[in-house]
Amino acid sequence: MGRMNSRVSNLRVEDANGLGMTVGPGEGNWSVDPMSYGNTAKQRVDDRGRFDCHVETTDLEQAWSIDTRMKIESITSAVSARLQDFLLKQGTFSAAVSVSSNPNIWAFVVKYTMTLGGVTTDYELPHNLADFSFSEAIDGHTVSLSGTNNGAVLIDGVAQTTN
Repeated sequence: MGRMNSRVSNLRVEDANGLGMTVGPGEGNWSVDPMSYGNTAKQRVDDRGRFDCHVETTDLEQAWSIDTRMKIESITSAVSARLQDFLLKQGTFSAAVSVSSNPNIWAFVVKYTMTLGGVTTDYELPHNLADFSFSEAIDGHTVSLSGTNNGAVLIDGVAQTTN
């Protein structure tokens, strides 16, 4: 049996209209916080000190992160897609449209796709805010992205929501 890994995976960031860019295949350290049925936290309810049931409470928020190696390119460009430009909504992406209902907040969609042997699995995080940092190293410079998703995660196109 084959296994999914970073060599068969990529991350895509998109604005509300699908304008975006693909990141990867990459370093192989994509991580995302827990998801659950309904994308909500569940709280235990007791009746006179005995378990009675669970109730849904707050929607879950997924923090995520990934490191990417920096390509031989300038940090910003008016004609080429640069990761930093997307995250800062500048250059090629200056006209990008936020998925946030607040037009002053730059939020976007994150799609993570794994494909191996004709099998594809997709995770779509619908409402993300993100930051990036930069580090220098002898074997290659790294741009580290860290973000937070709010909204029901789609797995293979199906929202993880309750009935």
